[in-house]
Amino acid sequence: MIRLSKTSCATAFFSRPGKRTDNAMIESFNARVRAECLNVHWLESLDESKKTVEAWRRDYNDHRPHSALGNLALRQFARNGRKNPAG
Repeated sequence: MIRLSKTSCATAFFSRPGKRTDNAMIESFNARVRAECLNVHWLESLDESKKTVEAWRRDYNDHRPHSALGNLALRQFARNGRKNPAG
């Protein structure tokens, strides 16, 4: 990757450790996962953890409406060809 950035116009960007503002969208998502999934469930095994997180992920992607997408679920928004639902 470093070779690519030296030979082209591409630049590499790395988040700085401890700097949450470098990628606020990811940090917001991570906080949501913690608050809505990890802090709610008592996970006693790796297998149980995988199943619980997968169920949360499916709900988040397939059923939960997102206001930024015109209250469509992510999967429904993707099926519509990523067209802006508002216009």
